[in-house]
Amino acid sequence: MPNTLIHELMSGNPVIDFQHRLLFLMVKKLKSALKSGRGDEVLMEAVQFLDSYIIEHFNDEEEIQKECAYPNFEHHKAHHEQVRKAFLEFKNKIEKRGPNHLLLIEALTEISHWLKEHVKIYDKEFIKYYREYYKIADRKITETISASR
Repeated sequence: MPNTLIHELMSGNPVIDFQHRLLFLMVKKLKSALKSGRGDEVLMEAVQFLDSYIIEHFNDEEEIQKECAYPNFEHHKAHHEQVRKAFLEFKNKIEKRGPNHLLLIEALTEISHWLKEHVKIYDKEFIKYYREYYKIADRKITETISASR
């Protein structure tokens, strides 16, 4: 992923930002494995990574959205459920067929689609809200501290 996209997706929340970076690194690793012929090995590593990543990242993101009263929380969460379901279907395919070149290409296609749709649309929308929410909260804290002096 280009650095500009990674920069655009920086929310200011270190946990979410770190998790997004990990996802971009996994995509880069999958692309490299495809070119080098190590696809089967890296595909299984990616499945294990995504298995825990999806649970952890989505849970963290949803908790943060609840904390800042994100108005599109239910819609965002519903999209997370779609991604979870699609991943489980893909994981089942790999468990039945075993890793192979075609499934590696499918994994890259699915992750790229998810990055384009979910991260670039849904997460960017949330990040915009999140930044504004904390900008307002910081102003209120500063005003309260200044007023108490």
